[in-house]
Amino acid sequence: MCGATLSVITKEENEDGLYSVFWATPNQTGVVPVRVEVDTDDRLIMAEIWGLRHLLITKEVLGQDRTGEGLTLNVSRGAIKKLILRTSSKTELIKHAIWLRTRFSDADIRCPKKTINPDDIRRRLSDFGDAGEPLLTIREDSSPHDYIDTSIGQVRISCHSVMRMQERLDLKNHAASWRVIRRILRKNGLETAMIPRSVLIQKRKQYDEDALYLNSPSGWQMVFVPVEGGLVLTTIYKKPSQSFACAA
Repeated sequence: MCGATLSVITKEENEDGLYSVFWATPNQTGVVPVRVEVDTDDRLIMAEIWGLRHLLITKEVLGQDRTGEGLTLNVSRGAIKKLILRTSSKTELIKHAIWLRTRFSDADIRCPKKTINPDDIRRRLSDFGDAGEPLLTIREDSSPHDYIDTSIGQVRISCHSVMRMQERLDLKNHAASWRVIRRILRKNGLETAMIPRSVLIQKRKQYDEDALYLNSPSGWQMVFVPVEGGLVLTTIYKKPSQSFACAA
């Protein structure tokens, strides 16, 4: 996938949790207004994370199904880089940044001293009469997850399943793994796995009592856990032929 760059800088508009996430690509600019209704000292960082999510996943300013491969994200806070590298101590932000750690985990995240100018972007929007993006409101129960449409409903691909697929196929990065899994999930023909009861009991202890086990036509067995909003693909491994030993 060809390289792409997205730059953002976030400014506080008032003390009531309203922020403006200014953004620019090589040929586009704009601003995403974000209201953070979460009790945290890191509301600005949270606003920027959600602004990035809106731009990459909802608005798709860098193209459909973009991954972190060849992607440069210029952010205004180094804490965002720590979140994707899993070295951040800001535990309240981890769940809001989890979407960065699957399909976008290969992104090159930078925090440059010289970045985009919010005033320039405001003037440009004003000159073109651009009303901007609708207000994005973030609450405690806002779901940051990245779901994809499949024949079995909305599915979220977990970080664990991405890492396991990368290892099992010796893929070059997480982006390649995410694309392989997405292709498997979007194909028709997923069937319920026929698992002996004794093995199923062990698997339920490892995963979840309500977990679903499906086989793909290409020979993969997948474990899904129901959550609010859909299913989570917890792990994926080659369909056992004779042995039903647990796969992690």
